[in-house]
Amino acid sequence: MESILGLIGNSIDPELLARPFAAILGDHPSQYARSPSIWNPVFRALGIEATYVPFDVEPQNLPEGLAVLRKTETFLGGNVTVPHKVAILKHLDEVDDKAKLIGAVNTVVRTPEGRLVGYNTDGQGALDALTKAGPGEPGPFLETLAGCRVLLLGAGGAARAMAFYLAEAIRDGQLTIVNRDAERARSLASAVRQAYGNAAAVPTTALGDEACRAHLIVNATTCGQSGLRSAGEGGSTCLEPYSPLSPANPASLAPGPGGERAFYAAWARGSRADILRNQAESFTLLCEVPGNTAVFDIVYSPLETVLLRQARLTGHRTLNGKGMNIAQAADALFNRVLRAELLRRGLHNPATYARVLDVMHSVW
Repeated sequence: MESILGLIGNSIDPELLARPFAAILGDHPSQYARSPSIWNPVFRALGIEATYVPFDVEPQNLPEGLAVLRKTETFLGGNVTVPHKVAILKHLDEVDDKAKLIGAVNTVVRTPEGRLVGYNTDGQGALDALTKAGPGEPGPFLETLAGCRVLLLGAGGAARAMAFYLAEAIRDGQLTIVNRDAERARSLASAVRQAYGNAAAVPTTALGDEACRAHLIVNATTCGQSGLRSAGEGGSTCLEPYSPLSPANPASLAPGPGGERAFYAAWARGSRADILRNQAESFTLLCEVPGNTAVFDIVYSPLETVLLRQARLTGHRTLNGKGMNIAQAADALFNRVLRAELLRRGLHNPATYARVLDVMHSVW
């Protein structure tokens, strides 16, 4: 147990890992991930004696961390978040066919034999959030995606999952992908086009024109997400005050004396001009985007990102990442991580799944 604790950057009570547990692996999920707060109540509601914990895992520690979890019999599985969704593939023992096609994993299950198997529930979670009404909601955000022109911002792990599912759902519509790394966007669009024939990548210089033509704009980047992020070479930064509709070049600073408040104060002074430029460019663009264009941001911390606030103020319908987060989590818990245990108890049925969704919505 000490070996896994030595590879994560946040504090975890060792006693929690001595009994069955699930975890989320990412760079800093302890700062923003909602998974522990929605999985643990479900465990209690279903009478499952297990705990869900966040693991802050730096990229260089991922291979060794997975090797330790593979040998840890109390590890049930869990989730994978940025920046590990793509990198984790080569470290798993098996990858589900759909996740293999997507090229990204957001869910891992440990088998009784100690094998780590990867799945992806992000894409279906996004579709459910867009086209299905959650508990207590009067109706879905969108009645259908068929025929839609969708602008997808991002080409990372979550974006890859969404690209394949969105392309299948829009049928004769068009999926356009924009990413700051143009080659990643082209590579993703090519893979999706081979499967569904309706995807293309455009450079960031064409983002404005594509946004004005889209029926749905989807942010699948971390732009707008709260919390500190690793910026490489020992530096950290923050993307919370940024919109993905304009380039973001925040300051990168090494941690210093004074703690987080002092860091943010120095970071804000160094990033102020760039933040103001980013927000002004984004707001100007959204004023030009037709009012019937919907905006979906998969970020859920904060619930209203800069993009969603600006879109709301410019008269657009908006949807945050809460519904997707719950839908992908319910799928991962019910159909992957706890599937064997629920089958053993005779609880793997629609009624239990509905209960999982209800509990997650009620505690979110």
